[in-house]
Amino acid sequence: LLDVEIETGRLHQIRAHMAELGCPVVGESVYRVDLPPITSRPPKGRAMQPLALHALTLTFAHPTTGAPVTVTCPLPEHFKQVAADATIALPRELR
Repeated sequence: LLDVEIETGRLHQIRAHMAELGCPVVGESVYRVDLPPITSRPPKGRAMQPLALHALTLTFAHPTTGAPVTVTCPLPEHFKQVAADATIALPRELR
């Protein structure tokens, strides 16, 4: 489980960089490397669709005023289930 801050917003930036580091996003199929078992074989046979990639918080400049706008979205339930199946303890704010 990672907290990643992107700088450029380039398409697939997190996916490509994590795969290059040998730590692909769970469910990744485009930027494949020699995948560790959790990514090549989902826990307890559960397929991870879509990717295990979620923006908890997004901040951007309002198109008219330029003021910062922050939007948050809780972690989807299927992410929580995959974490539980993989015995990954989620931080309190994500439970």
